[in-house]
Amino acid sequence: MKPKLFQKFNWKYTLGELVLIFMGITLAIWFNNWNDYRKERALEVRILKEITQELNDDIEDIKINKGGHELAIRSGSALLNYYLGKDTLAEDSLGLYVSMVYRNFTSISNTASYDYLKSVGIGTISNDSLRRKLSRLYDVTYENIRKIEERHQPSQFFAQHKDLIWAELEPLIRFDGRRFVLSQKRRDGTEQFSAQLVYTLSEIQGLRGYIVKYYEDMLTQIDVLKEEINDHIATLE
Repeated sequence: MKPKLFQKFNWKYTLGELVLIFMGITLAIWFNNWNDYRKERALEVRILKEITQELNDDIEDIKINKGGHELAIRSGSALLNYYLGKDTLAEDSLGLYVSMVYRNFTSISNTASYDYLKSVGIGTISNDSLRRKLSRLYDVTYENIRKIEERHQPSQFFAQHKDLIWAELEPLIRFDGRRFVLSQKRRDGTEQFSAQLVYTLSEIQGLRGYIVKYYEDMLTQIDVLKEEINDHIATLE
């Protein structure tokens, strides 16, 4: 015979209460986790949209710099061909061509949103492939172009050889009372020329060509990254 205490105890009711409490706690935990997940994905989308906007700005800057280097390459080629007696130059074009030969172009990379992403944790980006591409662009590609532009500035290279350059160009220019101009539209191809000057100008051209190629690779890399960002955002919204 059961004790009276257990006879009066409603086991079904108590078990039901325990089930309800367990379900309530489970639902609360699930809702809290779901809410945290929703906030994380909203943060991820916001950061990726901000990164996309900054990448658009970077593209414009890269295109401007790329165009500047390409113009400098054409200017250097025109000056070199003139010096070798292969082509003519307008007498008032010397200043433009020479200034373009040693002009620098420096990239301005927008990294504020990526820096913020790293501060909150790059793991905020839930797509592994996208996370790797972001890291490669900002931590490798952007860092490399910064070092290239910093260490191989055409103006520094030009400054190292300016005495040679001006020694060779000086006989070919005159002062017309307002500016320095070319004394002749075409240099006599039979005149002796400095192999060192030709090498110097050609090396500056080669340096710019290398930078232009790096810019082109950057633009391709950014386009691929932007496409993957947009696809990933579409799966989150």
